[in-house]
Amino acid sequence: MLNRGKKNVGFKGVFEEMPTDGPDFAYEMKTAVRTGNVGLLRNLATENLNTGPEFVSETKDFVLDCLYQAIRMADLDCIEVFFEQAEADVNVWFRDNLTPLQLAAKYGIPSEERETAETLSDSDQVTEWHPPDIHGVVHNQIIHLLVSKGASLECSDQNGMRALHHAVMRNNLNCVMQLISEGADLNCLDNASMTPLLLAVRAGSSRIVQLLLQQNADATICDNRSCNVFHHACYHGNEKITDIIYKHLTRQFDEKLAKEMLNTKNIRMETPLHLAILSKSFPATEYCLNAGADISAVTFQQETALHLAARSGNMNIVEALLKRQLKVDATNSQMQTPLFYAIEGGHTYVVERLLN
Repeated sequence: MLNRGKKNVGFKGVFEEMPTDGPDFAYEMKTAVRTGNVGLLRNLATENLNTGPEFVSETKDFVLDCLYQAIRMADLDCIEVFFEQAEADVNVWFRDNLTPLQLAAKYGIPSEERETAETLSDSDQVTEWHPPDIHGVVHNQIIHLLVSKGASLECSDQNGMRALHHAVMRNNLNCVMQLISEGADLNCLDNASMTPLLLAVRAGSSRIVQLLLQQNADATICDNRSCNVFHHACYHGNEKITDIIYKHLTRQFDEKLAKEMLNTKNIRMETPLHLAILSKSFPATEYCLNAGADISAVTFQQETALHLAARSGNMNIVEALLKRQLKVDATNSQMQTPLFYAIEGGHTYVVERLLN
């Protein structure tokens, strides 16, 4: 949980004893971090020892800002100076309510790791990726350093998000692998009851989805709107991730559970099929239909799948549903038919098809 009572600064070493009235010092420190001049940063630490009896908080503030910038720039050498010579509190809260570990999970990818990460980016041409054995290997040196210094994997920001949530949202595969190898909880929940897996599905990060599933993340957890992994995948029209999850659930449990989850309703009584239709993705819709989605399911407004297809205006989806003998004259809770939705949306071709 976020510790609101914790001070926003935390240094015990030489930076705590640095002079507070030296604009040159502040400028030089910022320059050292901005340019990656670790030698200058070390010199500033050794040259500015105990020069005053009192500590003024402004000194800590700008030093903390410099640490923040070093992590944003993923400068491992500069970061080490702050923790080894300045004895920075590794669980300090920055002004945006992130800890160093959470910030590193978002941004802390050194240039050499970034090049590797780019070669592992998601591709529509890659249908299946086999995650490597991630344990016993350092995938991200900054996260490894922070955890070795005592960074908490359980700290949450104001949204309840932990470092793993942030790494997943940014599609930082190396950071995700490192956090998992350090022992991060794969099923931690943020304030919306989103797990890292749900966030990965929502972000369309197929490699991270496969990695989390390989590491036994729970694929059956729903968020606070009762949306499961299929809801999130179909909402974004991602047939590829829908297939990955369906096959995983079938292997880990059985196909019966996979089909049950594919027909689960959220708080708006929407199934993954409904969301796939609203996403206007024919591949995602077709996948749900072929996998056994219930085409008779209706939303809380009594809308059928054909209502939603008529609203979307996607002729391929409309045709796929008509082939399955859906009632063209079904009415919703306001006695409106799919034809009304098509007319209201100005979908001329759908109107003509429904009339015929």
